[in-house]
Amino acid sequence: MITIKKIEDSYLLHSKIFFWNWEEDTTYIELRPHWNMDAIHSQMDKKIIDFPWEYDIDGIFVKAVLWKGNLMNYFVKTKTKSFAVIQNAKVLDDDDLLTVEHWLYFDEAIEKKLEQLELEGEKMNLTTLSV
Repeated sequence: MITIKKIEDSYLLHSKIFFWNWEEDTTYIELRPHWNMDAIHSQMDKKIIDFPWEYDIDGIFVKAVLWKGNLMNYFVKTKTKSFAVIQNAKVLDDDDLLTVEHWLYFDEAIEKKLEQLELEGEKMNLTTLSV
């Protein structure tokens, strides 16, 4: 299983990536939960990801996918792990995105969609973690 640590309202994933962290800390890659409409392509070299794009940061590949409601979904591949952070079940309808070992999500609708699609890999509802 992937290592996950809940810190206040954020999640430290695989000791290298924060989801939902709002402090700029260049030690970690930060996956932001919402799309930043004001993101400027020339500033995408930072470790903050809040724009739909494909990134390669420090040998970690991140595909950021925007879905309705400005929710960002992430597909991440490191040297040893692959995982997805899913906020909207509809993003799972895209067949190109379904090759990960660990599914991290936030609600039962996503869990049901993962079961319906019979996707392989470990699944974890992040709302069940405690600090």
